[in-house]
Amino acid sequence: VDAHDAALAWIGNLGDVVLRVPVRGGAPTTVRDRGIFTDVAASGGDVFVTEARGAGGTLTRVTGTTAAQLATFDGTPRGIVVDADDVFVATSSRLLSSPRTRGAVTELASGTAFGSPQLDDGWLYATAASSSPRSRMIVRVKKTGGPLETVVTNVRDAAIAIHHGALYWFDADRPALLASAVVADPPGGPRPAPRVVSEDPMLERVSALAVDDDGAFVATGHGEAARIVAISIR
Repeated sequence: VDAHDAALAWIGNLGDVVLRVPVRGGAPTTVRDRGIFTDVAASGGDVFVTEARGAGGTLTRVTGTTAAQLATFDGTPRGIVVDADDVFVATSSRLLSSPRTRGAVTELASGTAFGSPQLDDGWLYATAASSSPRSRMIVRVKKTGGPLETVVTNVRDAAIAIHHGALYWFDADRPALLASAVVADPPGGPRPAPRVVSEDPMLERVSALAVDDDGAFVATGHGEAARIVAISIR
């Protein structure tokens, strides 16, 4: 959702077209097509799109009907997130940043199987592979680069979210949505114990997560059993 011009942008269900429509409704317009698109972010009237190409990918900014390729990179793109100044991309092996208006890619950190990037103040968060094959972890790096820090372990391979200083994720061993205060800078001392926001069998198979002041919104299930559920975070 782009609050700047009240529009939605998304990838079509076959992954080969990016569409855009006003939130009040109307006919969708095509932003990009005939590609293998992996993620999209809409912000400030721009639509940013990552596309898989061979063993790497590309980052493109679309303003109106004008498309400008900002960057190419190695590794399959796994996610994209945007702030007022920069675009951040998680690939299979790196966390990258690029200014919104020009193509100058900076590697912030390297690792394994990054995904679900999220921004909070001066930090970029993402999921990453852990030592256990059954779970993942949440890591973070400063937006300007630096050491990669482990924040949470025993995380499911699913979306994460950050809202008002709290980090949200799904437990690797049970159908539960957990939350914890973001680790202080620099990390030190005992970490706050996570709280269970909700534990329910319907959270066994989740595909997306968003959190705002009204609650947590989870896309869960598959096929005819798919649904979007709202969960109180108070």
